Amino acid sequence: MESMKEEILELLADRGALPMRDIYTAFGYSTYTSGFRRCVYELMEDGRVEYVYPETPRSCRQRLRLSIRR
Repeated sequence: MESMKEEILELLADRGALPMRDIYTAFGYSTYTSGFRRCVYELMEDGRVEYVYPETPRSCRQRLRLSIRR
């Protein structure tokens, strides 16, 4: 799981803010799995990644990016 977190961080560092779909398809997943979801939420809890639009987390335009508060 830690390796997946590091790969997510590297992907966001390389490509910038991405929709969740682009992130999980980059790992070869066709759906948003519970393990992937857990990795993303742990990164968010640690303050390493954040939503671009935190006030509307379910927005169709939502993106995930590296935290600017790091």
